[in-house]
Amino acid sequence: VANITDYLHNADWQAILGFKVLDIEFAVELDDEFDAVRKIVMITKEHVDRWARVGHYPFNGTLGFRFIKCSDATLSQTRGNKSTALVEFSSFYKTDLFREFSGNLIQDLIDEFPTARPHWAKGFQFMPDAVDYMRKSFGDQLTEFMAARDRAGVDPDDLFMSNYLKRIFRG
Repeated sequence: VANITDYLHNADWQAILGFKVLDIEFAVELDDEFDAVRKIVMITKEHVDRWARVGHYPFNGTLGFRFIKCSDATLSQTRGNKSTALVEFSSFYKTDLFREFSGNLIQDLIDEFPTARPHWAKGFQFMPDAVDYMRKSFGDQLTEFMAARDRAGVDPDDLFMSNYLKRIFRG
């Protein structure tokens, strides 16, 4: 038996400060029986096992879950959900093949959970067709955000909008 604080999100933050990772996170609507969580664990295990059979271990970090209620924030990945599982995958940033591993894993998770939405500040760019998926999964939220931004007169010259974000927000 271990102390719960040994397993809380970033409980020992001093120990991880020097550990750089590639990090991906998705929001998946949570069902009352937590079947989504079980499926995510099984899909992840299948991917780890498949890569291990050919001698590769690209996932050497964590598979973490946080459980939260939804948010009505315009660009929230939890918007519209009753409750949400935030699913986080991380691996040491110099791990060979993590981008390929995570891209394959993300595609299978999207196939299983078509309403899953990526976390804006994590590595969603590893996923196949990331721009199209972001546009599809956030849909009207993007339009709503851009309309509010334009009405407020904020950043009219797109100074804070990279070319990548322009493709997501403007098509």
